[in-house]
Amino acid sequence: MSIHVPRQDHFITERHMRVDELLKGYDPGLELQFIPPGSRGPLDTKPWRVVHHPGNAPSYIIGYYDDADERLLARIIMADNAKTNVLTELDALNKAREAIKRADEQAAMREAHAKAAAVFRSPKYHYKMDGVDFGELR
Repeated sequence: MSIHVPRQDHFITERHMRVDELLKGYDPGLELQFIPPGSRGPLDTKPWRVVHHPGNAPSYIIGYYDDADERLLARIIMADNAKTNVLTELDALNKAREAIKRADEQAAMREAHAKAAAVFRSPKYHYKMDGVDFGELR
């Protein structure tokens, strides 16, 4: 097991070991570490951290995480500016936001059209929908 655990009385699952293997596959200098509750400071609430051990420089902590799972891997990969382009990620995020906004607007427009069609097709003199009496308009 390559996960650094200062005391061995804490349970490390297969998933934690798999995440550590994937981290090492992504970059051999990365190490997943568990911080036992007794070793944490008063403000430290996250039990996992990832440490980078570059061969030609001192080791440093990349970040602290709530759990060793796919979210941790995703954050490591997204934060790696050497292998990913931040601008393309931002462009993709902006395009996704625009697409969601367009879809919401189209859904609202379809709903408004359906309501208007229901009012105009109705033989009733007073047609109430969402607290509005449309009979006064006829």
